[in-house]
Amino acid sequence: MRTVRTRHAVRGVAAKMAQVILAVVLAFVSAPGLSADVAYAAGPNAVITPVGYNTNLVTRGDDTSSLVVGLPFAMNWGGTSYTQIYLNMNGNCTFGNTFPDYTPTTALDKLKQDIMAPFWADVDTRNPLSGQMTYSDTANPPVVNGREAFIVNWVDVGYYNTKADKLNSFQLVLVDRSDTGAGNFDFYFNYDKVQWDVGDSSGTQRARVGWGRANRTGFELPGSGSTGASTLLDTSAAGTSLIQNSLNSANQLGRYCWQVRAGLQPNSPPEIVWTNPVLEGNTANGYTGYGTDPPAPTATDPEGGTVTLTHVPATLPAVLPLGSTSVAWTATDRGYPIPTLGNVASTAITQTITVVDTTAPTLPVLSSPTHVANVWSTASMARVDWTTSTDVCSGLAGYSYSWSPNAAAAPDSVVDTATTTYTTALADGTWYFNIRARDKSGNWTATQSFGPVKIDAQAPVTTSNAPATWQTASPVNVTLTPTDAASGVAYTRYRVDAGANTTYTAPFAVSGDGTHTVTFWSADNSNNIETAKVATVRIDTGAPTTPGGVAASAISTVSVEASWTASTDAISGLANYGVFRDGVLITTTNSLTFSDFGLTPGQTYTYRIVAYDLAGNASAAGGPVTVTMPVATIWMNVSTANVNFGGVTPALPVTVTGATTVSVNGVGAFAYDLTVAAPDFSNVSTAAAQPFMPIGSLGFVTKGYVSAAQRTFTNAAITVDTSNGSKFVWKHDYVFDFVMAAPWTTDPGTYQTTIVYTAVAH
Repeated sequence: MRTVRTRHAVRGVAAKMAQVILAVVLAFVSAPGLSADVAYAAGPNAVITPVGYNTNLVTRGDDTSSLVVGLPFAMNWGGTSYTQIYLNMNGNCTFGNTFPDYTPTTALDKLKQDIMAPFWADVDTRNPLSGQMTYSDTANPPVVNGREAFIVNWVDVGYYNTKADKLNSFQLVLVDRSDTGAGNFDFYFNYDKVQWDVGDSSGTQRARVGWGRANRTGFELPGSGSTGASTLLDTSAAGTSLIQNSLNSANQLGRYCWQVRAGLQPNSPPEIVWTNPVLEGNTANGYTGYGTDPPAPTATDPEGGTVTLTHVPATLPAVLPLGSTSVAWTATDRGYPIPTLGNVASTAITQTITVVDTTAPTLPVLSSPTHVANVWSTASMARVDWTTSTDVCSGLAGYSYSWSPNAAAAPDSVVDTATTTYTTALADGTWYFNIRARDKSGNWTATQSFGPVKIDAQAPVTTSNAPATWQTASPVNVTLTPTDAASGVAYTRYRVDAGANTTYTAPFAVSGDGTHTVTFWSADNSNNIETAKVATVRIDTGAPTTPGGVAASAISTVSVEASWTASTDAISGLANYGVFRDGVLITTTNSLTFSDFGLTPGQTYTYRIVAYDLAGNASAAGGPVTVTMPVATIWMNVSTANVNFGGVTPALPVTVTGATTVSVNGVGAFAYDLTVAAPDFSNVSTAAAQPFMPIGSLGFVTKGYVSAAQRTFTNAAITVDTSNGSKFVWKHDYVFDFVMAAPWTTDPGTYQTTIVYTAVAH
């Protein structure tokens, strides 16, 4: 016997076949509807409860298998007519002998046993919280669809070892169909609750569900005999959960039905093999060619009969649209090996065909009518054209494009206008036009680039190091520095004065006294030519003529005046003169004279004059001339006007005010007022040949350009020297000492006196 599992293994598609069988809901054309009342509703209401279905209790226990019950009708099972059945605690019934095994390690078709196993696993009903195994009344059998039946119930049963925290509810129903032939019968497996599938002593070997015959044929439902994860539970995958599927049951979930005729094995329904394909769209807005690439579902008959596949809708569209399309498929066999038993058809399985578009459009081909890639251009306005991208399925949505300094830099995800040309102004530099296309399904192409587009619309900039000032050495080396940020400098040229244009390769020399003009410019690799620039180089290697006629003389006890004749310079021109005293530069001047002040009286000084031109060249020193400063006393000439003191009476104070003018060596003049008081003459010596006024007896006040205030007389007279002193320049304040000689008598009368002034440098 070829089991479903074996067939799938042979085909090499076990996983897919399991999916197929799990999802298929099959029904015999003549399968009964089982209209008996349903009293158990833990699951899909597959367990039936006709009158007398559970009249007899099976003693609570574990692994019991000795209970033999007489059937209310004879069953031809594999060519043997059975009138008795063995009720085994562990979820199965056997014919001919007991079967106490609790671990379902052996496949049902390998047991050499006539067995019906709704749920062969380690059932244990010893816990009072577990339901008991029951079976129907055999004297007054229950009736199912008008025919006598025998029913075995495992409702709310626990598992080994005395566990009742999880419970299963299932039953075996045998229905007499002798109306179709002696010994013919139907049998059903019904499930309302499956919460466990392995006992504590069974390791990972989980329950088996199906039937087997002594001739080593049999059948197991998908998920039966798993040694991995649970597959038959209510919470298992929908494709194998017992309460979520059915077989030959007119769509009653949790119910699995078989017909046995003439003792032959039940006519198994066809098996459908299918996938839920995801197809890449290959035509506008969809897929064409379904059924050949990939193939549509296929079906086979386990008994080797002919199978017919039909689908709803009866006619599939020539183009399956984008998205999901559902097709219901049904497989029908011809009742092999006994056609008279009627065809067996599956209920529809639903195939979902998904058409997607994951293929990006074709890449655009780029070109430019304005620029050649990798060639410098002065045109800043760039245009790029491209061929139209195409998309087989969803169609072209548009493009996204941008200019970037980087090749293959992906543009943004915003679809731009679906044009095939773009023009823009670009700044100097290297650019790439990057573009990608998108279809209406959102698929983007890779980024396509055109470039590099090299733009250089700006001329180079050249600078020189030509000095701004006059240079005293010849030649002067001039360096030119060109820069170009884009295409780079192609060449630099220059000329000196009216000379020939020369290509610049290294610093060049400009020589000869005078002013020279250097003209220079550069061009870049885009043929932008710089506007010529001009630099001036001025050279003067000669010194001015030596200043002549250098003279110097003292103009006071502390100052000297120097003078000289002008120098000349034929190139850069005269800048100024340097006055050197005793070899030290004390000043520069543009004048031909210089007055030196603050000198020391009585000291000798030497003066030289040097001329400088605008280039900084110095002439030979003119001179020297030497000057010895006069002493500090400045002689003054006092006017000969007498100062008259009239009406002076001894011991009688009197004030006489007079004024006179004094010149100093004939240069300048100052006026003064004199006040004299004669308070007391009593101490005047009458014996003196020329008596003098006693010291302190007279006072005086001066006014004018004099820095000294009133002071007392000294006790010594100063005689005016009549010789001429040094030339006096009236520029400074002086301190004046006054001495008054008074050759007066002791008698009242008019007297004369002489005033002597001594000027001392302040």
